[in-house]
Amino acid sequence: MNPGNFGRNIARLYRERQVVYRQRQVVWNETMDTLLMNSLLYFSSGSEPPLVRLGFAYDHVATCIRHSTDVVVSLEEIARRLSYFRRKYKLVKELCEVFGCYFDSSTLKVVGTDEVWAEVDSLVPGKYVEIRDVCQPTYLPMCDIEVSYSLRR
Repeated sequence: MNPGNFGRNIARLYRERQVVYRQRQVVWNETMDTLLMNSLLYFSSGSEPPLVRLGFAYDHVATCIRHSTDVVVSLEEIARRLSYFRRKYKLVKELCEVFGCYFDSSTLKVVGTDEVWAEVDSLVPGKYVEIRDVCQPTYLPMCDIEVSYSLRR
C-alpha cells in the first residue's frame, strides 16, 4: 500500500463523514473506528519491534485527529478504544496477537493496555502526539504515514 494513497483515502473518508467535536472532546463514531483499524492493519507488518509498530499506528490516528481539530489526543485514549470493537473482535484478536497485546474473548476487551503503552513509551518517549496546525482546523489535510512515523524516530 502506498503511504500517500493511504493518507488520501483517509482524507476522503473524513470529508465524506465529518467527525463531530464538542467542547474539545473527540466523539467517536464509525469513521474513527475505520481509521484506527486501517492504521493497525497497515502497521501490522514491518521490521520494527511490534510495540513500536503499535505506537506508529496510534500516532497516525492521533495525527489525523490533531490535523482536523485543535485537540491533542492521548495515545492511551485511542488505545482504550480497542475495547469497544465488539463487532470486529475477531480481527482485533488477530491484531493484538501481532502487536503483542492480549485479547480476552470472554469480555471482548483488550487486556494489558496500560502495560503495553508503558513499554511503548519506554522504547520511544512521548505519550502525546504534538504537531502544529498546518491547515484549517475543520479540514483534514493529506495525512501521510510518514508524518506519524517521523514522530517516533
